[in-house]
Amino acid sequence: MTPLSSTSPPVRLVDLGTTDWWKTQAVYHYLAEQCSADAQDTIVLCRPKTPYLCLGYHQDFDAVFDRRACAQHNLPVLRRRLGGGATYLDSNQIFYQFIFHKSRVPVYFGEIYRRFLAPAVSTLRRFGLDAHLRMLNEIEIGSRRIAGIGGGQLGEACVVVGNFLLDFDYEMMSRAWRVPTETFRTMARDSMQERIVTLKKLRPDIDPDTLRQVYLEEVVKSFHNNISFSALTSEEERNAEKTYRTLTSPEFLNLHASEADPAPMSELKISAREFIHFRQMQVNGYILSGSFRVREDKIVAVHLDSNPAGDWLAAERHLQGRPLESWQSEIEKVVTHG
Repeated sequence: MTPLSSTSPPVRLVDLGTTDWWKTQAVYHYLAEQCSADAQDTIVLCRPKTPYLCLGYHQDFDAVFDRRACAQHNLPVLRRRLGGGATYLDSNQIFYQFIFHKSRVPVYFGEIYRRFLAPAVSTLRRFGLDAHLRMLNEIEIGSRRIAGIGGGQLGEACVVVGNFLLDFDYEMMSRAWRVPTETFRTMARDSMQERIVTLKKLRPDIDPDTLRQVYLEEVVKSFHNNISFSALTSEEERNAEKTYRTLTSPEFLNLHASEADPAPMSELKISAREFIHFRQMQVNGYILSGSFRVREDKIVAVHLDSNPAGDWLAAERHLQGRPLESWQSEIEKVVTHG
């Protein structure tokens, strides 16, 4: 691994500005496909004109998204080649994307994230926000998430992508999900509103242009002024569009489709600290379903339903603060002992 320094070849920075939604994914995918030891390492900065949904590489479309809701709200869907969860993306987010050859980055991905996320963290700190990294690749302010981060290796390229959340449409994100129950949807939406914070909530005076300019300054500083600004070539433009066609093709979108209709999602990551879970069990003749909000492995909210209907308020209170893994045994205690 060759360390990045002022004597390394300059890093290319491509600022696409506000652009077609698909370019915010297709460009970095194409650059990663073409990456070689001789290629120039590249950072892409961009912002989508219109909203869309992005599916993680390993996800089953129909387990995560409701196709009817996507069509109803005119939300196109693209599957990225990086893992992670599904995301809602729009013009209230500014993306930064690092595409570096694997020989010129650290071996350990934790160090890669620290290096490439440093400009974003320092940008937020310049605005007086106490931003820091948590759990390898999550940027938090206080204990709340303020960015969506992902990464992985695509061919010979090491890729790290992230964003600045100017604002976030929690409602639209929640409408697109395919969920086991409406209670699960409501709980997840409420959790997002509490645990994912935006610049609009913290510093509504920050405008996108100022944020972009400060971030560019931090990138230049982080790479010892060894940055070369350039536009996409006409060949890159053409091939990025071809990549977009692939990433949105029915074959690629349905890559992990099963023959049977998949069950809706039963787990949803809100942040490194918080998840929403759906669980079921049979007890005393009841089929019991539960939606659980879990923070750092402890249940902080729960809603129970059953068939036939029953009164589960005491059980819900009993489960508060307990580990999710023990919920079934705790339910049995309540049912047995009252």
